[in-house]
Amino acid sequence: MDKARVEQYFERIGLAMPEEIVPDAALLQKLTYNNIISIPFENTQFLTKKIIPCDTDSLFQRIVVEKKGGICHDINGLFGWFLGELGYKVVYVGTVSLYDKIKTHIHKTLLVTDKDGDEWIAEIAYASMFDNKYPIRFIPGLEQTFGAETFHIEKIDGKYCLLGPDDKASFRMEYWDITPELGYRIKELTIKGQDPAGGLRRSFAIGTPEGYRSLVGNSYRELFGTQEYNYKCAPETLPWAYAQFGLVPEE
Repeated sequence: MDKARVEQYFERIGLAMPEEIVPDAALLQKLTYNNIISIPFENTQFLTKKIIPCDTDSLFQRIVVEKKGGICHDINGLFGWFLGELGYKVVYVGTVSLYDKIKTHIHKTLLVTDKDGDEWIAEIAYASMFDNKYPIRFIPGLEQTFGAETFHIEKIDGKYCLLGPDDKASFRMEYWDITPELGYRIKELTIKGQDPAGGLRRSFAIGTPEGYRSLVGNSYRELFGTQEYNYKCAPETLPWAYAQFGLVPEE
C-alpha cells in the first residue's frame, strides 16, 4: 500500500484513515458516499482542450493534490486505484447508457469485490446527479431502494443491465478492458465533437448529504429535498458558481 497517498486520499474525501483497514461492505459504502459528496464530476478539460491524462499519477495530482474533479474515466479510475490499495478486488467495467442520447458513449464504472466475496457496482461520477449515493449489490433480480429510487439488475440481450427509475440512470454492463488509453481516446473524440456524450458545455455535478448541485453551461441548480434553486449565471458570477464545487475557473 502507498500509505502516504492513501492517507491523502482519505483527507480529500473528508475521512480519517482508519488504523486498521478492513475492505468490507461497510467501509465501501462510506467511501463511495464520501467520494460522491466531495469530488465533483467536471468536464472543463473539454472547454480548455487541455486533456487530463488518465494515469494514476496525473489523476492523483489533479483530484487529490489540486482538489479538482474530472469525468468518469478520471474520478472512477482513481477511485478504483484507491480501493485496490485498500485490499478490494476491482474490475474496471466498460458500460454504455441505455439513455438513447448517449447510448454509444463508453462510460467507466467499477465492479468491486469485498473481503467476503460480495460484488458491488461502485459509481461516483454519474451517480452524483441521482439520489443513490451508495454502491449497488451486483445480484440480478434484487430490488434495491435508495431514497426515492429503485434499482435492479437483469439480463437484456445477454448483457447485464442496471435499471434505475428511468433510462438516464441505466447502464448496460459490458465487461470491456477499460484502460487509461481508452479514456484518453474518449476525451480526444469529445474535443473533436465525435463523442455523442461529449458536448462542449461546461458541466459540474456534485452530491451533498442533503441533495445535489449542478452547473451546465451557465445554468446553476441546487436541489435539496423539496427546495429547488435555479440561477442563470452571467460571466461575472461564474466564479461564484465554480466556488460551489470547490473549484476556480480555468484559463
